Amino acid sequence: MTTRSAPLARPAPPTRPAPPTRPAPPTRPARQPRPAPPFRANTSALAVLLVLCAPWAGGRVEADRGPSGGTGRTAGYVRPAGQADGARPDRRTATRVGAGHAGPPGGPAPADVRAPGGSAPSGGRVPGGRGGPGSAHGAEEPMRPLPTTPQDWAEVADVLGRPGEVSEDGLAYVVSFPRTDLDVVSRKVRLASGIDLTSFASFAVYPDREAMLMGDLVVTEEELGRAVDALQANGLSQTTMHKHLLASQPPMWWLHFNAVGGAGTLAGAVRAAVDATGTPDGPVPPGPPPPGLDTAAVDAALRRRGAPVYGAYWVRLPRTDTVAEHHRVVPPGLGVLSEVHFQPVGDGRAVVNGDIALTHDEVQPVIRALRAAGITVVSLHNHALTEEPRLFFCHYWTVDDPVRTAEALRGVLDLTGSE
Repeated sequence: MTTRSAPLARPAPPTRPAPPTRPAPPTRPARQPRPAPPFRANTSALAVLLVLCAPWAGGRVEADRGPSGGTGRTAGYVRPAGQADGARPDRRTATRVGAGHAGPPGGPAPADVRAPGGSAPSGGRVPGGRGGPGSAHGAEEPMRPLPTTPQDWAEVADVLGRPGEVSEDGLAYVVSFPRTDLDVVSRKVRLASGIDLTSFASFAVYPDREAMLMGDLVVTEEELGRAVDALQANGLSQTTMHKHLLASQPPMWWLHFNAVGGAGTLAGAVRAAVDATGTPDGPVPPGPPPPGLDTAAVDAALRRRGAPVYGAYWVRLPRTDTVAEHHRVVPPGLGVLSEVHFQPVGDGRAVVNGDIALTHDEVQPVIRALRAAGITVVSLHNHALTEEPRLFFCHYWTVDDPVRTAEALRGVLDLTGSE
């Protein structure tokens, strides 16, 4: 029997040699930061930024001015106080100017006078005073108004078609426009023109030969739109629009306005605004004191002498502090005061209304005191935009015994900085 031999084992395949290892790429050196270039100021760009960002003060009406200081037409914008001729106006703030409350003056002017268009005297500063917010003069003292006579305002009287009066301190020239064309009834009382139904434009002149104007335009609701348009079209800055009466027929509105510029130019702007209403032309005398009112007792109660104004009796009480607007001290005749108006209605009673000028810390005590005396609070608002210190005006109304009401109001006024 033949024996089979075992199969021979196949030899293992030869082992492939490992591929050679590639050398690592050389390491790149770290990139060095570039040195910062030296700073080079772009003076042209900086100059543009400085012009655009420069603070602008309040506004003034730009006027064509001759070598003698006369004025011509009103320009189409209000130039910020302190801006050089030909400088580019900042339209965000060019018309943001303040306003005050104007009222009837009384009394002669002092002997030391200077004309609105005359040369600026030395001085004219208020020691320790400050300019209003946004003043281009920074921390410099505000200018003091100069005393004048009625003759100094002949151009203004001619443009407005009626004379005004110089205030008791000689620092303001006030022109009044009573709404004798209106028959206004409020709370069943037919009101005289002297019970907040008279428009006013008050002027003061300063050492730089510029005049400040502050005024109050009384309009019916139907005239309101035309009056606002006229103020804006003639470069007068409207600073507030409100009511002095709770209810009236016809409905009435009061528009306060302000500007700084040449006196004649400002007067022309006021004339255009007044002509947008039904206000009669020509002067109207203030008239005698209203019958049935013990004016001596009223004066004694308020510790201040009043004056007749278009069928009413007015007592005006200036504030004792210094108020500045557009880097100019605002004299009392331009609105830094409180007012009390009386119109007898019979049976020993009288309509008593007006407004009280207040700083912010006096507002709440005065409102409480008025209500405690049974006097109606009509409104609370500002008359200006950037005056310093800020003033608020609280309007009031009552029909009561006039002397007793005057005594109550004297107690209220003693809570304020009023004389």
